[in-house]
Amino acid sequence: MQETIIAVGIVLVALIIGVSIIVILRRKYSNNNVNEVATPKEFNLEIKKPYLTMAELKFLETLNKVLPFECVAFPKVGVDSLVAPKGDKLGYNAISGNYVDICVFLIQTMEPLLVIELVEENTIKQGLKVMNANTIKALNAVKIPIIKYAMSDKIDKEDLKTKVLKSLKNDVLVSLITKK
Repeated sequence: MQETIIAVGIVLVALIIGVSIIVILRRKYSNNNVNEVATPKEFNLEIKKPYLTMAELKFLETLNKVLPFECVAFPKVGVDSLVAPKGDKLGYNAISGNYVDICVFLIQTMEPLLVIELVEENTIKQGLKVMNANTIKALNAVKIPIIKYAMSDKIDKEDLKTKVLKSLKNDVLVSLITKK
């Protein structure tokens, strides 16, 4: 009888320890584990000027002119708004706060079709990486093509149009062509 009580006691203690471990691990690795930031009494901020440089603005205007009518481009898009976590949030958290220079969307569905990284010409010549490695991995994982485009005083519309159309997925191009 006493042995049975001891055995039941041991099983209950093991069960309590097991449940405690599970609860602790769930709290630690839960997707809802968001660190809350204290709200300051006063926000000491200023407007970020310029949001876009004149060269970036000129490029964006030119890009929107050469894009198919069904597409639109937006500047400084958060990578975490282009992708969603699938399973754990480790990869998603790695790209939180990263932005792409320009993202081209299909207007009808607002599906991201293409990312354009604007770089200085001397950066390309030196072979320097501009975009964050995790951003590149995230965009490659969801198969969003990336174009690096050298900023210059003159933008060749035909060259830009060719690069953009070559980078769009074939199924997107086919659907754009068949709609016309």
